[in-house]
Amino acid sequence: MQRYFYGPITALSFLSSEYLFYAQGCWLILYDITHQRIINRRQVFPDGRRIFGVSNWVLSRHSKQPRFVLVFGERLVSIFYWKSLVEWQNIALVRCSDWVFDVHPIESNDDCSFLIVCAQSHHACEIYSINFETSNCQWKARINFAFEEITWSASIFVDKVTKTIAIANGCYSGNIKVFLFPVSDSWCQREEEFILLQGHAGPVFCIRWDSHGERLATTADDRCIRVWKRLTRNSFQQQIVLWDSTSRIWDLDFLPKDMIIAACEDGMSRIWNLKDGTCGIRLEDSFGKNVFCSSTFLDQHHRGDGGCLVATGSMDANCQIYRLEDILRRQADRYSAQVDLPITEKNPRRHTDAMTLSEVNSKVSKESVKSIKWLSRDSLIIYTDQNRIYHIGIWKQQEEWKQRWTLLFHVKDKILAPISMTWIECGILMGTNCGQVLILSFLDIKRKLEDDNQVDLASRLSSHCFQATKRGAVMNIFSIQETRSSPQQLLQPNERREQIFIVAPNGCMFCYHIVWNVEEDCLVQVSLLYILRHPSSDGLFTAMCYHSTTSSVICGDKKGRIFVFFPEQQDNSECPELMPIQSLQLHSDRIHCLSWMENDMFVSASVDGMLFRNLFVHRQVKVLCQRKCFYKVATADRFLKDSDGQRLFLVGFHSKYLTIWDVLHEKEMVSMDCGGWRRAHDIWFQSNEFMICFTRRGHLVLRCECFEDIQSTPRMISDGFHGMRINHILLWTESDGKLSLISCGEDTMVRNSLFCTKSNRMQTLQILDCHISGVQCSALDEDLLWTGSGKDQLIVWQRNACSTHCNGNSGSCYYYHKKDMYFGALEKNQRLRLLNKATTVATQRITSLLVLPKDLLTRNAGFPSSYGILRSLVGATRSDGSFALQGSFENQQWMIRSLCRWKPSQFPILCSDCLISPQRFQTKWKKMLVFACNTVGQLIIWQLGEMDWQSTSQVEHHVGKDMIILNNLHQGAIHDLHVSLLENDDILVITGGEDQRIKAHLFHLNTGTDQKPIILKQSFDPSYGHNASVTAVWTNGKVVFSCGADQQLILWEITFDGSNIYLQPQKTIVSNVSDISCISVANDWLVLAGYGVELVKWK
Repeated sequence: MQRYFYGPITALSFLSSEYLFYAQGCWLILYDITHQRIINRRQVFPDGRRIFGVSNWVLSRHSKQPRFVLVFGERLVSIFYWKSLVEWQNIALVRCSDWVFDVHPIESNDDCSFLIVCAQSHHACEIYSINFETSNCQWKARINFAFEEITWSASIFVDKVTKTIAIANGCYSGNIKVFLFPVSDSWCQREEEFILLQGHAGPVFCIRWDSHGERLATTADDRCIRVWKRLTRNSFQQQIVLWDSTSRIWDLDFLPKDMIIAACEDGMSRIWNLKDGTCGIRLEDSFGKNVFCSSTFLDQHHRGDGGCLVATGSMDANCQIYRLEDILRRQADRYSAQVDLPITEKNPRRHTDAMTLSEVNSKVSKESVKSIKWLSRDSLIIYTDQNRIYHIGIWKQQEEWKQRWTLLFHVKDKILAPISMTWIECGILMGTNCGQVLILSFLDIKRKLEDDNQVDLASRLSSHCFQATKRGAVMNIFSIQETRSSPQQLLQPNERREQIFIVAPNGCMFCYHIVWNVEEDCLVQVSLLYILRHPSSDGLFTAMCYHSTTSSVICGDKKGRIFVFFPEQQDNSECPELMPIQSLQLHSDRIHCLSWMENDMFVSASVDGMLFRNLFVHRQVKVLCQRKCFYKVATADRFLKDSDGQRLFLVGFHSKYLTIWDVLHEKEMVSMDCGGWRRAHDIWFQSNEFMICFTRRGHLVLRCECFEDIQSTPRMISDGFHGMRINHILLWTESDGKLSLISCGEDTMVRNSLFCTKSNRMQTLQILDCHISGVQCSALDEDLLWTGSGKDQLIVWQRNACSTHCNGNSGSCYYYHKKDMYFGALEKNQRLRLLNKATTVATQRITSLLVLPKDLLTRNAGFPSSYGILRSLVGATRSDGSFALQGSFENQQWMIRSLCRWKPSQFPILCSDCLISPQRFQTKWKKMLVFACNTVGQLIIWQLGEMDWQSTSQVEHHVGKDMIILNNLHQGAIHDLHVSLLENDDILVITGGEDQRIKAHLFHLNTGTDQKPIILKQSFDPSYGHNASVTAVWTNGKVVFSCGADQQLILWEITFDGSNIYLQPQKTIVSNVSDISCISVANDWLVLAGYGVELVKWK
């Protein structure tokens, strides 16, 4: 059988600056970094055992200086003699007694042999002698250490000077024990020493020595890194503790310039400086949930950082390669400072009692920042909860950054307390609780900074204010610089005019024109132009953008709707109240930001992380495309745009990380821990850097981040795959030896991929990213692709054929485009929404999809003419036990309509399959059979026929009348089933359940007058099976494939003896895929999906 696995990268090792080894499952791949191609791919271990570590080593004693590759995983160690890029000689496959954690070679006196030390679990190590000329492997000794704790990790260092072996074992309790013993010919007669290191809490996941054996780095479940420095031969001292990772750390490696890199569970690779213990660099190029491994290579021919390469491998089958020089160059102009917030001192009080009079010390507390606004690259304004307004100046003096804080004004009246801020060309606008807008001019701030007594800001603010709302606070302020003036309002040369929009809590937005005298620095005129009225009384505008060509205003509200207003030009002085000329339900949650990309195209982003590109023509909004903002953003916050409009960035948040995303080039620029989007924050964008300010843990953090691309080497060694578990996969064959795959992942993505059987390479053609939760299932109907996910979300995509190239071979590939989205049975007011910190979502999820023959089940005049043309019909099972019929219609625009729904099961349905009845068995109401299984071991069967869509109750009546429920087929849930039509009108149903059993059920179509459509003839339960729950099955009536949580793929042969059926196991394969969820078969190819995919040619 030919087998190809694509999944998590678990081990890395540089062969040179041009070549790299990486491991996927039991496969070892040699990759050409320069030309970005796979040179060799070899299965190292049998039975699908995973590779945990790879290293290569040169035998310097030999005249030819041969190179050897050491690979270990589980209880196996494989040694290869490296001769050339395509010629590897397998010397030995060592089977160790226990689980192997690390392998290290030792030179011996013989030039043709060497020793390997294997650190194992149960506090032992084994020594083997390897002769590479005779390919002979000889066991030398086993050394048991006196340590009675569970071992989780180990690392070996061999000191060539003192000829001492040091093995550091990490334990479940967090203790680390370093064993020291000499290298000798007689391993049984040894003097063993040990050193105990304590400090970690929880299991120790990884241990690494530096190249000289002077330092030891360890990490454990407490999410920190401890670096131990060797003082003497028998003593260590903890040098530093590194904190920053919010998740577990899987791998470590020392870097030059006293740095260390760590591969973390949250998808980041972090680099710490060991001198001050700060985490200065976070590499976030992995789209998976885990970064499993890291590796470094130091080229001796290049001095400095340019000769150091860094590679990281992750869950999504991608390997990112960096030059340390490029990483550090990004840090050269980077600025980061953490400043204590201002302190408020309450007046001391005296407490009197009958005995004493004591004075209580004044209480001290830090002010909390409520709002931040950047004025320029080197200055910003902050407003605190004590109603104080501060100015912060930042500048660079030689090589150091300086700061200066200045108290501008203290608002003593809480009614005038600002709650929203923005800035215009002449100054800062602050909206207050009482509905007033205060204007603080930039010239006043400048004079205040030069001389504190030169200007009285209290009197200036009292004269430069106006009442913006009739009642209620100013919820938000949007400013638009007016570039053209109307003939009725001619401005003087020294006057500036601004257009601002004030949001009130009563569903109104007020549009004002402000005239400011630049020479006298005073407010000249404020005029109200019009009022934009929200259609709902409880509506609230949350975002807006102004179209200068048509003077139209596009607004977004808290419920995800888009409104278009067109202010008519009127000569009278009355202030009109305008209602929207168009209303569109665009997002499913609060719209946070709108921004123009071109003159007639704008983008909108919402709290749920969705991004829409919209076309604005003839004063109407049309949706062009929709996608998730990017993988690590759950909440969109704002857009940043440069002056010439060439670059557009989106600021978003995922958990507590602030991320800046390049919308046009679709790549991540900056990501950092800022404590979450509810904290005060602001960003200034200029040229090639971001100035970022936010509050975290009682401090004000200032950051300067440049966004130069640090990738000088190829970013990916493969097209990658899903970063999380794959829930469903579809496989079909194409011409020219290509396989097409549609995979649905828990990472909310659907990948359209192509596997070339000639080059054995996976190519990702397209990422379909519109789901808001994990995609559970998919179905293909000619040129339409259906995908269903949690939150009851169903999406249909249309397939377009395009010409493409795959490894130099031309062919036809398919690209999918979204048509419409359906939120199940939810009404518009029940969609995903954020209301006062309470989230209401659909709790049901779509568990399986069945493509149904629309011509067979639909009458000629079954649908109203307003529906349009029926393009596809599917049946969807849900986790509430219901079955729904959905149709995709085309009538000017594509729509998905819910046609009929009933509930055949009281328990969640997990899987389903269907079968069209033979022609002679078909009647008006009996065209096909549907099979479904649930979580309590029931098999439910019902029939479908020609349906009257005008009367869905009649459809439900006919379905319920002939329904068959078979109980206790399995003890527990039935995870998968597959149906096949046999000869003599028999039907074979294969089921796999939680009880670790696979069963075959033989049914016969009923030709009598009995109401039951089929009759159960026999059920067969093989005595041999899986060692864990069966998660996926497939059959064609001749053979059966089954997979389980034990990672075994079993091939069964179906035999008949009269009327009896039997399953005989023919072959068992241990798969590289863990947590297998699905099987898909096309001709002689089979694909398994779970954490990774494995393709098997089985004929």
